[in-house]
Amino acid sequence: MLDLEIHGDNIDDRNAIWEMEAEAEANIVSSYADQEALEDGVVFDLEKITGKTIMLNNKPVNRATDTVYHEISEEVTAEKLPNTLYKIVNALSIIANDKQGDGCLLSVDAPNPYWFVANEVGGYTLMRPSDY
Repeated sequence: MLDLEIHGDNIDDRNAIWEMEAEAEANIVSSYADQEALEDGVVFDLEKITGKTIMLNNKPVNRATDTVYHEISEEVTAEKLPNTLYKIVNALSIIANDKQGDGCLLSVDAPNPYWFVANEVGGYTLMRPSDY
């Protein structure tokens, strides 16, 4: 929401501000809250699955998209999934730590690229570019 101060009672000024606010809100293509994404299975809580915290640039890698989760889970048994997921995400985060990023996006050019994207819960979400 735009934070503008209105001087006087000019109705034209107020209408112009309301139109600007509506236009700014209209440019949002999609919004998905973290809790809703977790409930819908769009992202997974890595710390709950692995029982460990994976750090990248002093922030936790605390989410993975369903694409990443399913790619890994299809290759291992349910029993081995937490440890395997931890090892893969940790290895990718070590590679990403050595790269320059803007703090919002770090990429790892593995055979298929991975992105670490800043999320709303103070960490990073591991995803494929196609998940963005």
